[in-house]
Amino acid sequence: MLENSNFKTGVDYYHRLNFVFNLMIAVPLLPFSLLYLGSVKGIVHTFVLTPKVNLIIDFITTSLAVALSYYAIREYRYQRAGIVPLTGLRNKMIHFHNCLIRMYLILMGSSCISVFGYLLTYSKIHIIAFVALLVLFSLKRPSLKMIVEELRLEKEESEILRHRKPINGTSKNPNI
Repeated sequence: MLENSNFKTGVDYYHRLNFVFNLMIAVPLLPFSLLYLGSVKGIVHTFVLTPKVNLIIDFITTSLAVALSYYAIREYRYQRAGIVPLTGLRNKMIHFHNCLIRMYLILMGSSCISVFGYLLTYSKIHIIAFVALLVLFSLKRPSLKMIVEELRLEKEESEILRHRKPINGTSKNPNI
């Protein structure tokens, strides 16, 4: 995913991650906010569905959102465990970036499912699911401290990130 590994310092890397993180939150947040405000003001009207259909839609969309969220966190932990033993700071950072982006994409998809469920039924369960997903997103918000802790970087590597020193070396994978 990270084809261009031209980040020079840990701060450049952090800003790139933070931009993607904010974008992944904004994509489902904007439609959800508009739908919620429209429903509160009475501008947006619900579809005329039977209570059974609403319940089925609520169950399917909420279950799918929860399952995708669980998968995102489980996959993130699995992939992150494979990054820690890698050699080279740049190599670790590139793989960690890709790992985080995958998790953010899956969580964004899960959030979009909650928004879609809310659009169909305007049920409060979708509001709760969406807020829970925002909390889950915030737990994995990128920061230099989080990067150092998640990658279990050595002291020298963490000093390079924290003190804006140039990151030398390239990835050992020719495809990256």
